[in-house]
Amino acid sequence: MSPRQTINTMPEPLDGSALLAGLFLAESGCFTDITAPRLRLETHNEMRLYFLSGGEGAITLDGRTQTVRQNDVFFLPRGERLEFQAASATPADLWWVDFHGPALPELMRELSVSKISPVLAGLYEPRFFQELKGVIMHYDALAPADKLHLASGLYKLFALLLETCQNSQWVTVPHDSPKILYTGDWKRWPAPLNAQAAGKHEECYTAQPRAYAEYNFHGSGIKWYGTANFDCGKADVIIDGNYVATVDTYSPVRLSKQLLYVNSKLGYGHHIIKIFCTGGKNDKATNCDVVVESFQHLATARPQAEGGRRSVFSPLVHRAVDLMRSDLREINIDQLSRKLEVNRSHFSVRFSAELGLSPTQYLINLRLEAAKKMLADTDWPISRIAGEVGYADMFYFARVFKSRENLTPTQYRKLHRQSSL
Repeated sequence: MSPRQTINTMPEPLDGSALLAGLFLAESGCFTDITAPRLRLETHNEMRLYFLSGGEGAITLDGRTQTVRQNDVFFLPRGERLEFQAASATPADLWWVDFHGPALPELMRELSVSKISPVLAGLYEPRFFQELKGVIMHYDALAPADKLHLASGLYKLFALLLETCQNSQWVTVPHDSPKILYTGDWKRWPAPLNAQAAGKHEECYTAQPRAYAEYNFHGSGIKWYGTANFDCGKADVIIDGNYVATVDTYSPVRLSKQLLYVNSKLGYGHHIIKIFCTGGKNDKATNCDVVVESFQHLATARPQAEGGRRSVFSPLVHRAVDLMRSDLREINIDQLSRKLEVNRSHFSVRFSAELGLSPTQYLINLRLEAAKKMLADTDWPISRIAGEVGYADMFYFARVFKSRENLTPTQYRKLHRQSSL
């Protein structure tokens, strides 16, 4: 059966909108219910973006064949021919947008896209598909407001791509890294069938309410990769002790290595992300599993310094961080300002501007990070741990700990030691 095809052609370039910043829309369309053995694709415009919203298959470009699955994005430049072969089990749906403009080469570099590597895998981001469908519309008799809508839609589309898929600056931490702390009943999947397979796990999962995975990182952005499936439920994302989102990871078919959450707009500095299993699910899901395949953090600050070099800590802030880490028990912000020989207000403003956290918030994060390690690795009483990280009052320490972790120190220790990985 031939796929149903829709094509919309832009009669004139959308070059009147500053929003596009050098990217212009040319055509858009979609192929639905693709079951043909091979579909030959090409574009007469500068570049085409494809999004596979349903099904799976394989693409062949420049002699190289790659598997593509639901939620994958791939690109086709002008002058190249691409063959798409849908998997026989499920009809596939392909949405596409043609675009051009002087910003295109830099955009492709930022996305790390080329003929050799044309695929951006696992874009599990509902906003992207919403914006894409908004751009793919009939272009007949466009009013000025319609043109502005299309221009802003194209801008948002690529802003989301840049936010989620800039590969060169992201550092990957796999699910079995000791840098990730799991509390509650987490299991590794798949379970090994024999001794040789031991340790060859793809991901960790839990269905226990309030169990969570925690990752401490230094940077300005964070991604969470996991699996969406029919037995997956809802997860709360907590960053630096603040609720930011609930992610529903249900999918009617298994989709592994999916980008489930991203935030690339954090202030540069130390952050903590927690993925909580809520125990909740939508009406279609059969269970409430939450899966961690990996985290990625944006390791460098996004703003550019003079001369095009990436900004780094100033000597003042660098020394302040070193002093905090070396003396958690005794240091406070007044003492820190005196040691640095700067006015406290000036120091706080500089520190917050560079790290995105106040000195006090940063120091609390360091103290709680050290306390959690002691709770997990030692049998020291809570009073001793509180003193080791700078809290003379054990009860005040417990209140601070619970306000940040939603657990008392004792509960945290118990949950961590019950973790079965």
